[in-house]
Amino acid sequence: MADQSTQTVGASVRKARAAKGMSQKALATAMHDAGLTHWRQNTVSRVENGRQPLDVEELQALTVILGKDFLSESIRSSDLTP
Repeated sequence: MADQSTQTVGASVRKARAAKGMSQKALATAMHDAGLTHWRQNTVSRVENGRQPLDVEELQALTVILGKDFLSESIRSSDLTP
């Protein structure tokens, strides 16, 4: 089972992607183009559903693609500190 922070971040990815009018496939393509060649539509689905945590490189790419503030709501709404 995914932890709370992984689920919260995944929900933020979903919300930001939808706000930009991107499909899961379009986000996967953008991530692939950013050098994360393992990203596919099913990767986006796993992330958004809190089943796959993100590493720093993925978070950096998502910040560029989805906007620098895409995580701000999840940080405010949950305790992501250890």
